[in-house]
Amino acid sequence: MRIALLLLPILCIGNGCKHWITSEDRAASTNEIARLRNHVRTPDNLSIQVTRSSEQISVRWRERLSPPHPVTVRLLPSDSFGSVQPVVEARLNDGRVVPLVLDTGSPVNLLHMGVALKNSVPIADPDLMGTTFQGFGGFEPAYYGMIEQLSVGDMQFRHALTAIRTRTFQRRFLGMIPVFRWEGNLIGMSSLSKLKYLTIDYPTRSATFSARQLFSEPTNHMAARLPFHLEGMQILVDLHLPPTNHVTAVVDTGNDAPLMLPTNLVRELGYQQLASKGQPGKYIGLGGQVHTRTFGLPQIKLGSLTFTRVDVVTAPEDYPVSIGSGLLKNYRVTIDFRQKVIWLERGPFGIPLAGRGM
Repeated sequence: MRIALLLLPILCIGNGCKHWITSEDRAASTNEIARLRNHVRTPDNLSIQVTRSSEQISVRWRERLSPPHPVTVRLLPSDSFGSVQPVVEARLNDGRVVPLVLDTGSPVNLLHMGVALKNSVPIADPDLMGTTFQGFGGFEPAYYGMIEQLSVGDMQFRHALTAIRTRTFQRRFLGMIPVFRWEGNLIGMSSLSKLKYLTIDYPTRSATFSARQLFSEPTNHMAARLPFHLEGMQILVDLHLPPTNHVTAVVDTGNDAPLMLPTNLVRELGYQQLASKGQPGKYIGLGGQVHTRTFGLPQIKLGSLTFTRVDVVTAPEDYPVSIGSGLLKNYRVTIDFRQKVIWLERGPFGIPLAGRGM
């Protein structure tokens, strides 16, 4: 029995010097898989409860968060990763520092197998908990593991379930010199949704985690309130697209695009001519690399907010509509998990609430 998950970490890599740069989405070698399987333990041994039915497997575990008061940490500079995604420094099982994306689009935490091995993350028996991820670029097999302690500053997630991927995306100059490597390491909704609230302050480059203290609604009259609901461990909001279309969108901080629309929806909404004239590009995610088109919409509405001149990136057929960090990057974004509300506040430098998406 396999577990199928839809994971949404997506990174824009651009076209660059296409005649000199080659791309490779490499599967793990036999020896690498053997090393990983040396750390296999039964789900019971990892305190994971597995329930089977005729069509699926469900898993349960008890994750503990501390301290009770909010913890604020800095976000790593965007330029160092060529991305607007929120990235924090974390430690796994008291090991080395690892950069992890705060990814509200991923239902579960995710580590590359190399990171898991270096930080002594045990693996759940794949014969009992095998999994397949449906990502941006397609499907790929993976494992489950258990992080005994995931620390972000003083914030600690104890006994945190993680998925472990075995593929590695690389770009090489002249086919030999590595110039880019993407592993997909992130903190997903399996841990983030257990918080009372999470604040990602893009302008001041900080993030605040609160395990127990409730969020106090902002008194700033410029703050916008956006209700959401959770489904399949994803944050879903109502989005209005021109001229009179309402769609449900995933709030995906692990996506660089301001707005991502699947190609079938692009056709259905009559945007195909705009898309055909759009800028070609490449995005990577689980399952590999995808060729995209970026085009503009005059405006979109998210709750009470109107965003003008928004860049839209095409996604594969039937991929979820996604609002990414490219749209949120000018705001202090607080996700109040208790009230099921997202607050968007104006940044410290007079950035207006209605602004360009990219």
